[in-house]
Amino acid sequence: MDEALPGLLADVLGHAYALASAERSPAAQSYILLLASAARGAVRLGRLGSSASILAVSGPPVPFSVPAHLLSSPPPLASAAPPSEQNVREIRKVLALVMERPQVLTPAAAMEVTAIVAEVATAVLEWAPAIAAHVKVQFSGMAYSSSPMLLHSVLTLFAKFPDAFGAEDERKMARRLASAACEAHRPLPVRLLVLHWLLGSGRFRDSVPGLAKWFYPGMFDPLALKAKKLDCLGFVAATVDSDKVEGGSYGQQTTEFIDDGLVCVSAFRWLPAWSTETSVAFRALHRVLVGAAPHGTNDKGCSGAGELLNSTTFHHFQAMLVDMASEHRSLVPVIADFINRLLACTTHRWVGEQLLRTFDECLLPRLEPGYQLASYYPLFEKIAQNEAVPQLRLIELLTKQMVCLAKKHDPDTELKSWSQGSKVVGICRIMLKHHHSSHIFLPLTHLLVRTIESFPDLEIRDHARYL
Repeated sequence: MDEALPGLLADVLGHAYALASAERSPAAQSYILLLASAARGAVRLGRLGSSASILAVSGPPVPFSVPAHLLSSPPPLASAAPPSEQNVREIRKVLALVMERPQVLTPAAAMEVTAIVAEVATAVLEWAPAIAAHVKVQFSGMAYSSSPMLLHSVLTLFAKFPDAFGAEDERKMARRLASAACEAHRPLPVRLLVLHWLLGSGRFRDSVPGLAKWFYPGMFDPLALKAKKLDCLGFVAATVDSDKVEGGSYGQQTTEFIDDGLVCVSAFRWLPAWSTETSVAFRALHRVLVGAAPHGTNDKGCSGAGELLNSTTFHHFQAMLVDMASEHRSLVPVIADFINRLLACTTHRWVGEQLLRTFDECLLPRLEPGYQLASYYPLFEKIAQNEAVPQLRLIELLTKQMVCLAKKHDPDTELKSWSQGSKVVGICRIMLKHHHSSHIFLPLTHLLVRTIESFPDLEIRDHARYL
């Protein structure tokens, strides 16, 4: 009833205090909750500013009596009067009783009591600063409970009383959250939630880099948990690498974070491109890049672009993608979509362009002409579309490909020759559309002339002639 009619028990706070202090049976939890709710109602009604004591008892409580403030229309809003010295002492007595025995409370009741205590203590914190330390001493031990509700209650106190918790308390709480995410007996939603708390709170982000060992996903962790832990590792890698650029000496730590973290989803290299593990792996790689060069808050674009370009993370990242594209052709469409996502972002477009230049310089010389080269056509299209990437290596490789297709043409490969020849001509068309420089005109002309003169399929020769 007190929840439905706020302030219903504000006038009998003294009786509620007497009942709660005298009760020692298992029903004590109910009395503590009743006292806390009544104290919150008194604070919300502004009774602390009254000259009368909020714990004063004028007589026995009368059943079915309704306070006058619930029957009258609410008064116009006005600035609340500061609490009197007497009522500050009284509310501290109430809070001390409410916080005296947290061990008799169930997790749900403890969560409710913590929220009420935080609200009431905040109202008088200016006149009684010691309350924050008292709250910390009484409730900080709940962080080591197995209940996620109690963990959430302690986090609420961190948010409400930031001055009461120091750097060491923050490190301990961050370590507790990281260890809770590794406890296999916990339900999956709880393990995901504690990682969300850890990364979502600005108070713990400085402690995250020191907890890297807790974030390596287990081989049998659910895939959703692996993805969240990889997010944490990506944040750690980006933070450590930025510190290295600024003058630290972390060596190869960032590359180890990426390589060791991806071990848990290493099967993505052999799974189909549409597999969930593949999505998780490339999502983690994207988080590493975005974390190292986050979106700027103004129109100046990416903050930390130069640092990322010269960082250990980015150099290792480039080599990893080149090796994956060279050794696992099934991943090429995924890599092309990954680059396309970067190119579509105005902040990270330069990252995508730099990766395309890396593929042009390091991947194309590794490739040999043949029917298997068709797996790389999606990546060739991205290179052909980008004006910042030189096209000469690509034109040279496509010329070799057309010569190879012409040599291997026979009645059994007619359809394959037509399909791959059409794609090569299509890439040439994309190149002409996006590049208006004379540098590519001569080599591209040689490619088209060779196609017109020697390619066995008539339709492909006609398309090349029209270009």
